[in-house]
Amino acid sequence: MDPDQAPSAETPQAQLRREQNLRKRRIGMSTLSYSVSCMVVAFCWFHNMLPWLAVPGFVAATLVLNGFFWWLIHTGLNLRFKDPSMTAFQMVVSVLPAAAVMYLADSGQVRAVFLLLAIAPALYGVLALNTRQFTVVSLLIFAVYGGLMYALWCFKPHALHGSIEIVQSFAFFMVLAEITVMGGYIHGMRNKLSRRNQELKTAMADLQVAMHKISDLAIRDGLTGSYNRRHLFDLLAKEASRANRSQGCFSVAILDVDHFKQINDRHGHQKGDEVLCALTKEVESRLRTIDGFGRYGGEEFLVILAQTPLEGAMIKAERIREQIESLRVPGMDEGWRVTASIGVSEFHFGEDTVEDLVARADAALYKAKARGRNQVFSVVDDAELGIDQGLRSALASPRT
Repeated sequence: MDPDQAPSAETPQAQLRREQNLRKRRIGMSTLSYSVSCMVVAFCWFHNMLPWLAVPGFVAATLVLNGFFWWLIHTGLNLRFKDPSMTAFQMVVSVLPAAAVMYLADSGQVRAVFLLLAIAPALYGVLALNTRQFTVVSLLIFAVYGGLMYALWCFKPHALHGSIEIVQSFAFFMVLAEITVMGGYIHGMRNKLSRRNQELKTAMADLQVAMHKISDLAIRDGLTGSYNRRHLFDLLAKEASRANRSQGCFSVAILDVDHFKQINDRHGHQKGDEVLCALTKEVESRLRTIDGFGRYGGEEFLVILAQTPLEGAMIKAERIREQIESLRVPGMDEGWRVTASIGVSEFHFGEDTVEDLVARADAALYKAKARGRNQVFSVVDDAELGIDQGLRSALASPRT
């Protein structure tokens, strides 16, 4: 029987060592099982049913055969065989010591006892051999028994007992046939179960992929692939909770594409969609991994700037505005520029909800649009703050 498959995380060398060690352990188990037969041989000798040479002979044969198979595995020669576990080979060879003992026995009843021991090795192939392989092995085992009967007929005819030998031979053949059928059926069921398990694993993997896609679709905008409005508010709630716990800060920026209706009217809705997708790709490529970005609605987008105070958020928003202004979308008129107005607000420590935070950014966005668009603006305690009021100088410093 082949060893079970190793975990996928194992290297091929580690898997091979594990399988070879498992085969060696099975040889050890086989040696222990032979000890039962050795005790039966010794018992028969003790009761004068076998000559004394049968005991050391059987023990020596057991050690030689199992030692030979262990050596094949230890040297790796077993890997040259189609079945590295050599299941069929071991099943047939294991009958030889029992056949030798049966040759030494003059009593048909003693041979019947050892026929039981000869059947036991056939059980080892139940999980490893299919019906065709089991049939070949069973025929070979019966051929060994047939050779034994022929040798007795030629050299020890007095040990044969007519009808008893015929009945025993017929019974031995029928038991081997029954084991062959049952073994082939069990092997087929095992393979079928293995295939079902593999199909189940594949189905579970596909299900996990599907669930991941569904989960991703639940938080992603269908057009741009950025976060959708619902997930943005989930991120805002988490960021607000973190800021309140650590007395930290963060800011948000709402950006709106200027004159987006004109883009749709002049270049078509498909081109408008391309503008939104290109803008998303450009902005996301410049944000940090701790920041968040998504489609707030229509042509509006929300940027979450983690651990960023208002002044830093204004600077970052200005750079985003410049990126959008330099954006070129294939197929649009050369003189047409994509621009965006941006409203920025900072989270106030102790705020219970993020709606006021977003509302302040939205109010600042409308101020930016009212002042001519393509601007960054904020409203702080009813005081209007534009990027050109005390913050332009900060932009001149080296950018990180």
